[in-house]
Amino acid sequence: SRPAGARPSYWAAESARCWPVRVEGWGGVGRAAALRDGAHGVDPTWRGRISTGEVWNEPNHVPFVQPTVDVAHYTELLRYAYDEIKKVDRATTVLAAGTSPAPDDPSGRDVAPVSFLEGIYANGGGDAFDAFAHHPYSFPCNPLLNRTWNAFFQTYWLHQVMVRHGDGDRKVWGTEVGAPTGSDVGQWAGGKGSSIPAADQARFAVEAL
Repeated sequence: SRPAGARPSYWAAESARCWPVRVEGWGGVGRAAALRDGAHGVDPTWRGRISTGEVWNEPNHVPFVQPTVDVAHYTELLRYAYDEIKKVDRATTVLAAGTSPAPDDPSGRDVAPVSFLEGIYANGGGDAFDAFAHHPYSFPCNPLLNRTWNAFFQTYWLHQVMVRHGDGDRKVWGTEVGAPTGSDVGQWAGGKGSSIPAADQARFAVEAL
């Protein structure tokens, strides 16, 4: 939703998950958050409450970005946000992406995490993040199952992209992961989509760590 104080012209009205109308506006939101909550915040009541910011959530997956995935536009947005945050708080860690474990879709509605990161570099965003965020889900399968579709194993290939671009000292952050036990979550990796037993959930969590 539109943050309090943001000008409406910065935001597309159709959905809270639409690209902002102006990327400068999104950068301004990042700057405002760093000014209030960063290590050098102007108000001691809020100062130091946030040390890390992730720019968007699953920008490679169309349910979380409307009207469609656009890695070039995302890179522009990332650059503005990174620059504005760092102007006021160099200590804030800026994470790119938070990629969904989505495959490459010929329609462009989904872009696989590795392809998305390659796109960020191709569009000049290599210097606009401190670490890359990823959602390494593997359920209902074991996270140690070595398959190209397994987002847990994609973490390695994401880091290899950074290595090839001279950024091997950067890390991949797993910012969202887990396995449901309570409800059917739909088709996943060719499975039936049913949730897993709590004992398997606990084992998967340990193995992922």
